[in-house]
Amino acid sequence: MHYPSAGDGKDVGPTEILDENDTREGWEVAHLPGVGPYALDSFRIFHRDMLRGLAKDWEGTGAPPGFEPEWKRVVPSDKELKAYIRWIWLKEGYIWDPSSGRKVAASAKRMRQKAERTKSLSATITCKISFLRPLNMEERRKLYGKYPSLRKLEELGDAYVEWNDGREPALLRWLYDHASFPQMRNNPRVICDAMDEHAAQHNFLINIGPDKAEKVAALISENKPKIFVELGGYVGYSALWFGCSLKNAHKDSTSDGDQAVYWSLEADPVFAGIAMNLVDLAGLGDVVKIVTGKAAESLTRLKEEGKFAKVDMLFLDHIEDLYVTDLKVVESLGLLKKGSIVVADNVLRPGAPEYKKYVEQHPSMETRAIKGLIIPGEFEDEIEVTEYKG
Repeated sequence: MHYPSAGDGKDVGPTEILDENDTREGWEVAHLPGVGPYALDSFRIFHRDMLRGLAKDWEGTGAPPGFEPEWKRVVPSDKELKAYIRWIWLKEGYIWDPSSGRKVAASAKRMRQKAERTKSLSATITCKISFLRPLNMEERRKLYGKYPSLRKLEELGDAYVEWNDGREPALLRWLYDHASFPQMRNNPRVICDAMDEHAAQHNFLINIGPDKAEKVAALISENKPKIFVELGGYVGYSALWFGCSLKNAHKDSTSDGDQAVYWSLEADPVFAGIAMNLVDLAGLGDVVKIVTGKAAESLTRLKEEGKFAKVDMLFLDHIEDLYVTDLKVVESLGLLKKGSIVVADNVLRPGAPEYKKYVEQHPSMETRAIKGLIIPGEFEDEIEVTEYKG
């Protein structure tokens, strides 16, 4: 009753059997009161075609030509099912609107982005799942007990989406509803701790995480950069952690005209907006500046506007395939000076082999790797730390 729309089923009698040509809504299974539409949506997506004998699986295998699988007609309300349907429509070559169910053909550019992201995501998932599969039941119980969000990686496999599926705005709302929200104001670490909690318990977030963040913070404390530029700010986790570290590194400075600034460049305006909100909440607006736009364009514009003439520390944490390209942009703009430090995340996982090769063979660079952990999960990774010798 009342599925998929209010009033559906009211015109069907308790003993009626609907044939294939009947336009009224009716289903082969009972809808248990209180379960909500999730149960029927899942049934329609994954089981209905097989139950009716129309196909061998939910994707339509073995069905006659022209057959349309049931999942293509489902417009779920559950956020996880929405993310899944969006993903499989994209695999079919379409951008799907979860609010209306309408779809449009994906552009060639969007499909290339999907392919590039899938390659990166598959590398990440492969390393995680290859680590998970050998675990016995007790080890799995401990891992999922500590990091429940990781269960989705194994359950969904290649269909898993790790970002930009609505989890970022949901994170912001979750933070504002958190019991420790009063303590978050003007306290970046409390916000970061809460974000780590969300990533472990609810949805994995592509933040740097606390283990590697501590190591980069130590580099900031040691080198005391004045101009720090981050490529790939995401929702502001690293900006909060490193912006606070940068502020502390210069807390004894008496020079008002040469203030340390953390520039966080983020291409996605939604992510940048969330980061701006959290920077304001953390009380770091005097140090952290969020810039929206593609990295290469933003770097060029900021240099031309005189916002900075050099970069003391550069942090690469966006798309690994762009590390070399955007580092070359920084070099071409003359922003690297003798002693500048370049830090690159995720060099091992998902991996940035071309970048590592580039900095190792660069005649003006000296580089080393620092081991770190991807959290949640505690998967091994590396941070590449490179000094520009001029």
